[in-house]
Amino acid sequence: VFIYAMGTNDDDEYVIRGVILDHPTPFTMGEMMESKTSGGVFDNLIYRGGDTGPESAFCLHSVDSMGLEEIGTSGIHQGGDLTQIPDPTKVKFFFNYMEFLEQELEDMLDVTHSDGDSWAAVEVPPEFILDSGYDRGDAWSRLRNAIREQP
Repeated sequence: VFIYAMGTNDDDEYVIRGVILDHPTPFTMGEMMESKTSGGVFDNLIYRGGDTGPESAFCLHSVDSMGLEEIGTSGIHQGGDLTQIPDPTKVKFFFNYMEFLEQELEDMLDVTHSDGDSWAAVEVPPEFILDSGYDRGDAWSRLRNAIREQP
């Protein structure tokens, strides 16, 4: 899960929002638009980011020339003019997101399962977040293996 936003929700609760990186749908962004656009970034698949959110998609990208605020120090930005993203590998589309209360996320980070797996907070390069080659579960598997290889 990539955390991309923190703030208050409609119920005035402090929440943390993130997206599942490796849950592709069979639909491209262009297919889901009213005008059925194709080519370039519009041929990218939409990923199901979670089970919460409005009936719309949003994008995360690594194009810093649009004047948008960077998400933390991730090299990732949200939204913007899609026609200014010439390289489809620099953008990923999501439908919905995960939403956690602060204590809920802290509790998840404290749990270690019997097989040694646990949630972990790590920084990764933008290419890891935007990689569209993941099948379901691949991102966590690759990340977990990289963490286990660390001395």
